[in-house]
Amino acid sequence: MFNIFLKYINRILQSNLFKLTSIYTVSNIINVSIPFLLLPILTRYLTPYDYGILSMYATLYSFFIQLAAFSTFSFPFNIWFKEDILKIKKINFNVMLLNFLSFFVILFILYILKDLIFFYSKLTFIWLFIMAINILFDSAIGFVTNIYRMEDKVWNFVYFNIFRSFLVFF
Repeated sequence: MFNIFLKYINRILQSNLFKLTSIYTVSNIINVSIPFLLLPILTRYLTPYDYGILSMYATLYSFFIQLAAFSTFSFPFNIWFKEDILKIKKINFNVMLLNFLSFFVILFILYILKDLIFFYSKLTFIWLFIMAINILFDSAIGFVTNIYRMEDKVWNFVYFNIFRSFLVFF
């Protein structure tokens, strides 16, 4: 009975599904641990006032990232296995174009609201501009990582996902 159990466990451990699941799991653990591990650096070099401004930046960022291309970078998941490659390429181009256009919309909104945002959060327009650029790159990298995930390019997914985590942190 124990030999059957060991054979079953050994077969699971050698399966491609287990290897891919392990890689994705370790990648996600690294991805979420980067901001946590860099937190002592932030708390050491930032004053409470600076940390409050960083918190306001993160709050605005999390609001505007939802507007970035209306989160369409996950749309190819819906059609990846249903459509032909030419249609997928067209949709991918349109998603990236929408992402680029949403950058200008977000930048325009931030420009219009810059005085109000500065009044409540003390974020200058240069920080709002950096936020818009960060949102553009975060959406594009998120889109590329989703493509790598669907194409089973695991290591490319891992590298881009960790790079995305550093980008969001900085």
